[in-house]
Amino acid sequence: MAKAETKILFLAGSTDLNIEVLYCLYPVFRNIHVVANHNDSVIKYSRYRKKFDFIHWSLIKGDQVKSVAELQEYCRRHEIEVILPGDISASGFMHKYKDAFADQKIFPTMSADELEKIDNKWLFGQELMEAGLSTPKTILIEDVEDIRDDRKQEIEEKIGFPLIVKPLFGEASHGIEKINSFEGLKLYSENKLCDDTLPVLLQTYIDGYDVGYSVLAENGEVKTKAVQLVESEDVLEYCRHEGIEALGEKIVRLINYSGPANFDMRIDYHTGEIYVIECNPRFWFTITSAMWQGLNFPEAAVNYAAGSDYKKTGAEGIILAPGLAIRNLLRKPWNYFSNSKSQRGSIWQPLRDPIPHLVKYFRS
Repeated sequence: MAKAETKILFLAGSTDLNIEVLYCLYPVFRNIHVVANHNDSVIKYSRYRKKFDFIHWSLIKGDQVKSVAELQEYCRRHEIEVILPGDISASGFMHKYKDAFADQKIFPTMSADELEKIDNKWLFGQELMEAGLSTPKTILIEDVEDIRDDRKQEIEEKIGFPLIVKPLFGEASHGIEKINSFEGLKLYSENKLCDDTLPVLLQTYIDGYDVGYSVLAENGEVKTKAVQLVESEDVLEYCRHEGIEALGEKIVRLINYSGPANFDMRIDYHTGEIYVIECNPRFWFTITSAMWQGLNFPEAAVNYAAGSDYKKTGAEGIILAPGLAIRNLLRKPWNYFSNSKSQRGSIWQPLRDPIPHLVKYFRS
């Protein structure tokens, strides 16, 4: 196992997500160097990182030769041993320039183009359908005129109502709406669709419940995995599920995936069929809940990159999101010790690191 003193460079892009990953790294490692792509990232206010620095490593903007040189110098100066990309942009960057960091261990990555195709809900769904894997029927809407009266029959026959409208990219259910009729769809298109919001997907609504399949993988082979049942927005249950795990492993092989990923799925109440909704080719927002229930994915990623032993399964049991657990505690503080040790840990972790959350709150 990698030691607590292992010097880790955490390449952070997405602030909200990377805070959660940092919260998984800190209980295990004490030398966490955060290099962010944004100078105003709230992660720099966290007490859980050893150092914070800003280097403009984006693949979109900036002088990449200069950025790579600055990162190389940072790694040399601080004797960095392992580099962990924190999100899609960081993974794409490290994949492109990994040969420049031969002295550091890097968790497996994919190219930015490959990650974008997987992150694109339309392209990912098309690949699943071509492979005969179960995914909701979907129509791509590229223009407001695509939702017109002469397409009513087509939409009703292929997708049906209610249906889901969602953007091609996005996270945490942003931009997703359930619509119950063609008239409601027309009203939605008139009020909310424009050049800035298009294209969108129309997708069959599956009357069921959400599940998630989370992995670390390399070259299409699952290294670490967990299944989470979403009992509500704030309640997760971790368990083993042969059907979900088998389907998830098929997809990982199909797309020859490398890196961390979370697959959103849905199980039909009536048939029990498992539908694959989308893939988040990065770490995910509920990652701390898996840690508290026995499987720390960022720790496993560091150990795997370092060539050390790592945990392959282990998340099990029900856990509340910290926000709900804190609200419950404020209402009934006398129930504190009736919570499990892991649940109490999930409550105190953000409370011991309040400044990033306060900064984010006041900025918003």
